[in-house]
Amino acid sequence: MDKKLDHKGRWRNHTVAFRVSDVESKMLDDLVELSGLTKQEYITRRLLCRDAVVQGSQGSIRH
Repeated sequence: MDKKLDHKGRWRNHTVAFRVSDVESKMLDDLVELSGLTKQEYITRRLLCRDAVVQGSQGSIRH
């Protein structure tokens, strides 16, 4: 099995997969986009009860 370092120099050689509905997928994609994180980093932080702070800008606010 190939081992690859992520951008922070960590070994990431395990894959975790799960299924979500269309609505859940859209919600997840929206939250990931708002967070500015990669989807992997966002999900990892949320699953491990670490903060995933959303950093919005004036242009991203919808009325």
